[in-house]
Amino acid sequence: MLETRAEARLYNEIGLADIPAHVAVALFVFDGENPSMLAGNEWFWNHSREYGVRDLRQMNQALHTANHPLRVRFLQHRRKVELLGRPQTMTFAEHERYFRVTLSRLAADHHLAIYQAQFHNVTMERQYDAKVRRFDTIMRNLCLMYQNVFFLNLQQDTCEVLVGTHSWLAPDRDIHAGIHDFLTAYARRMVYPTDRSRFLAYASVKSFRQTLLAEGRMSKSSCFRIRRQDGNYDWMRFDAVRIYISEQSILLCVQPMILEQMPGALDCLKWIADSYGLFADAKLSEGWRRDAMLWRSYSVQDKACVFWKDCGRRFLGANAAFLDFFGFKDVSEIVGRTDHELGLHILDSAFGLSEKQVIGEGRPQYRQLVECLAKGVPHVIRSDQYPFYEKGKISGLIGRFQELDESFDDYREAIRDQETGFVNYRGMLMAGIEFIDNYLQHGEDFTAVYFCVPAIDAAVRMYGQAFRRELLQRLAAEFRQGIVPGSVVAHIGSGRFLCFHKLIHEQRLRDRILRLTNAVHNIRNVNGCPCTFYLQYAVGYGSETKSIEGLLQLLVTRAEAARKDHLGESIYIGDRIAFDREKFDHMDERVYMCDPETYDLVYINQAVVRDFHLPEDFSCAGKKCYEVIVGGREPCEFCTNHLLRRDSFYTWTYHNTLSGIDYLLRDTLVPWRGKNYRFSMAINLNEYLARDIESNELLYREASINDALSIALSEENPDKGLQKMLWKIGSELNAERISIFELEDDTGFADNTYEWCRAGVEPKKAMMQHIPLVPCYLYDGFRAQHIVKIPDYEKFLAENPGVERYLPDICRFIAVPLKLSDKIIGHLQIVNPKQDLFQASSYLMMTLSRFIAIMIRNRDAVRELEHMGLRDQMTGLMNRRALSNYFDELPKGISCAFIFGDVNGLKRMNDEHGHEAGDQLIKTVAGIMLKAQREAGGGHVFRMGGDEFLMIVEDIDEMRTASLVQTMRESFAAHHVSVALGSLVLLTPILDMDAVITKVDREMYKDKGHRHR
Repeated sequence: MLETRAEARLYNEIGLADIPAHVAVALFVFDGENPSMLAGNEWFWNHSREYGVRDLRQMNQALHTANHPLRVRFLQHRRKVELLGRPQTMTFAEHERYFRVTLSRLAADHHLAIYQAQFHNVTMERQYDAKVRRFDTIMRNLCLMYQNVFFLNLQQDTCEVLVGTHSWLAPDRDIHAGIHDFLTAYARRMVYPTDRSRFLAYASVKSFRQTLLAEGRMSKSSCFRIRRQDGNYDWMRFDAVRIYISEQSILLCVQPMILEQMPGALDCLKWIADSYGLFADAKLSEGWRRDAMLWRSYSVQDKACVFWKDCGRRFLGANAAFLDFFGFKDVSEIVGRTDHELGLHILDSAFGLSEKQVIGEGRPQYRQLVECLAKGVPHVIRSDQYPFYEKGKISGLIGRFQELDESFDDYREAIRDQETGFVNYRGMLMAGIEFIDNYLQHGEDFTAVYFCVPAIDAAVRMYGQAFRRELLQRLAAEFRQGIVPGSVVAHIGSGRFLCFHKLIHEQRLRDRILRLTNAVHNIRNVNGCPCTFYLQYAVGYGSETKSIEGLLQLLVTRAEAARKDHLGESIYIGDRIAFDREKFDHMDERVYMCDPETYDLVYINQAVVRDFHLPEDFSCAGKKCYEVIVGGREPCEFCTNHLLRRDSFYTWTYHNTLSGIDYLLRDTLVPWRGKNYRFSMAINLNEYLARDIESNELLYREASINDALSIALSEENPDKGLQKMLWKIGSELNAERISIFELEDDTGFADNTYEWCRAGVEPKKAMMQHIPLVPCYLYDGFRAQHIVKIPDYEKFLAENPGVERYLPDICRFIAVPLKLSDKIIGHLQIVNPKQDLFQASSYLMMTLSRFIAIMIRNRDAVRELEHMGLRDQMTGLMNRRALSNYFDELPKGISCAFIFGDVNGLKRMNDEHGHEAGDQLIKTVAGIMLKAQREAGGGHVFRMGGDEFLMIVEDIDEMRTASLVQTMRESFAAHHVSVALGSLVLLTPILDMDAVITKVDREMYKDKGHRHR
């Protein structure tokens, strides 16, 4: 799937995170429903099997399986991180080892969040010894609850009796071969006769494999009557639980049902049965009816606002006081929707957090102060919320709130406009600042609309203040009728209004604006004074600026431009449609407009006239769309009017029997004359297919292209994934060569990093390195038209003599830029694709370029993780794990110097001057050794531990090594640093790295002993 801009920004933020190199680190993404693992560093994958992880596919399969322990643990841990707003740590056991996991959030955008998990093996830590013993004791005591515990190994087909209290299950027979035979014998001896067939169906190996292994469920439970020692039978509960000692291990636990051992079990059963509606006890049912009656009476008559929601925080209902407070006409307007979808708060997080605590933890919330939006005005309310239960589980919450008492009257009066009842200029600024802050903190955009009635001041001067007061009341009433729930409306003087509203209801808001402009224009008489008004308005978005001052300035500027263009009046002048009519008159596509309510036809273009053989002077006046388009006498049965919206197109195909043509139609609604009209554009499919049959061949290859993406994305190694994608696309397009070029950082050069060639075509990747961009015409072409297509390369060279031929045997080629965050990072080019696919390949190349750019970004992220895993963070030197890789790559037959250094006095420095001074000492030693190594020749310096370093210098003899050691000692002395040094010179290959380190370590200790004598 192509990632969005928001996702791209989110993934780019990950690159700024500080990821430790010496710790197992994994990155996870949570989309609001499912967690997925993105990547892990080298340390993580080196130790992944210790955590029970084989590969990325197995990890994500577990995270996507409902009730899987790994998914459950992750979601619980993530929830704590979000609730508390800081990293959280937990401990888990796997394969007889204990691990501590620290989870923290790296970045978030709306419903997408990225998390970093650090894994530490704490099996050997002393503080966990007591915890292990205590855990073992608890588990042994828990086993006393069970009458029997069987360990079933499906792979080995054995049953081990872990706990057994019946004489038939003697201790000397604890392991039995053949699970089926054992359970069959158990059923024959222990299970009540009428329960045996049901028991054998439940306890079959096939049933366990299907339910617990194939379907991924964690447990399978049932109840059977089991024989006691005295020959009687008791109801027992059987729980088959999948455990993770191996992939095919199951624990079968047997314990008495609680009701069997509980006094008053019969009465309890009645209560349970009644709660599930199995039968109605007269006394219980009377109680339920009484409770229902009391609840209805309470919710209807309580003057406070009462509401109730499900576990998804969607409204189930509300009382009349609630609906009246927010201005809803009927409860159907809120049922099934959340506060956010209704726009009831500027800032959703505070109210949402308290509701999550009620539903997620069952914790009632009392006297919560919350700000909400009702009838265009912000209100401060005091709210109580508590959970309600159904069948013993939380099913939702009940809330009750009231507006604050008269102690807040001064505050309310300070922000309220006395003439209209909306907020005043001060209240507008306060609300605008909250909307802006919410956008900056949470990325939730909003709409701001500035309304102005320009003629009001002149009319007031003519008719007086009584006219003004009455007009303002009329305008306020119209605005109040047009308010979208969740709006803040402010009257800022002289007939000017400002409305803030969240972007989620932008479509509804725009519909209300059209109705409002029509309503204002229909005000023809105020207090007996004739008048005509036009409503000017300007729309802005919070994302267009970062301050309320900037947003207000933007709105005023746009309103002034609208006033100069008389935009508020244009909708009422003549028959002018809101688009350039002449442009549509001569289009090849068929275009018509009609009223979706009355079916009156208002416009058709010349293409429609030709298709239906209408006269050239045809007039739409008095004609219905179904009369002209289909020749019918009543609306079409297949009419799509009910499916149309203003924010999208509805696309469908239709064979018109009147014209005999197959059409592809795209329908939408457009504003005109203050209401919505149907706008339809149709393409003659016969003409389209005949004209574009060659280019459409590429559409039939979409499955192959999807295969290419699937192949590439399934590879854990991004380099292999990119190479396989080039192979698949090159093969499908029958091209000679496909190449990826990447720009060098700010150097003006590009490198050919990936190449695929058809069999028999000579690779050119090696010679296509460090290509200068200045004579390369491609990047100038990218800036002008986003894609470079050259169908005849020889003709192109002849027309552009300044262009260099940088590849031989080119007949034609296509190149597209690779972009990340609108920045070009390289380009993708295909040489000599199949001639009949050339023109149609451009769309494909543009699509693939986006995926390839993302894969390159992911490749760089993996490389950075690997690089950080081989570096010591404090000094920047290579670490001990990098040493192993370096040893394997040393060329054979050269003389190498191994110089081991140990810093003297580091502990004393830490104790006397603090760890910052100790860190500075380590950095100083690292800098001196690195400088000396680079001056001596090829090699590296490695930090082996806290105060130990190893320098390896290639192609150096013993005399130069001794001189190098002396130079370092002098440099250490000049910096007042004491370091013990030992050195060896050996010839490669070196078979035993540890032996070399041991020898040079001894040489270092000789020097350390000499210096301390």
